Amino acid sequence: MRKTLLPRSGGSHALVETLESRTLMSAAISHKPTLTLRDPGGVYNGGAYPASVKLNGSDAPLEGVSPEVLYYLGRSVSGPATTTAPTDAGVYTSVAVFPGSANWAVVRSNRVTFVITKARPQLVLSDPSGPATGSPFWAIATLNGSLDPLDGIFPLISYRNLKDPGAGVSYIAPTTPGIYSTKAVFPGSENYLATSTRPVFFTISSPDTITTV
Repeated sequence: MRKTLLPRSGGSHALVETLESRTLMSAAISHKPTLTLRDPGGVYNGGAYPASVKLNGSDAPLEGVSPEVLYYLGRSVSGPATTTAPTDAGVYTSVAVFPGSANWAVVRSNRVTFVITKARPQLVLSDPSGPATGSPFWAIATLNGSLDPLDGIFPLISYRNLKDPGAGVSYIAPTTPGIYSTKAVFPGSENYLATSTRPVFFTISSPDTITTV
């Protein structure tokens, strides 16, 4: 803070304090940076969807200080917030806050609402055709190429005996010779859309007859 000697009557001087430096500091602190927040969201892929933030058009911090992004579940900035970018499907709202520095004022961005949409899984059902063995002919369904569930949910597999339409749908694999259809349905989950396969037709043939001489 600069000191200034001002003349007084009678030739004496008094030491007075000027507010110049304080005014300059106040002017600098009141200078607000431009804070831009962007988060377009996307389709669920198991990864995070962090927002991108720019200060005065740059990714660099100001005087070593970086903005912080807060994420809220839903379309408002109410309720608990987290600094961890979301990964699950849903609607989120983000807002960036620059806490200020020696020469830059505190500033808060406009809120940005974004959506992580559910992904459509790839559901594939096998053809279990073969000769009768007395054991059930289970069709095998894979989700995204794996036998593992998605979000803890497995697909449901049904069977129909095409020679006995009145038997209806069964969820137990057939064992006897005949012509059947099978279908897999994934009911959907937190992060994946519901989907189903087309009917897969398969045949359980009669076992080969072995003749003993």
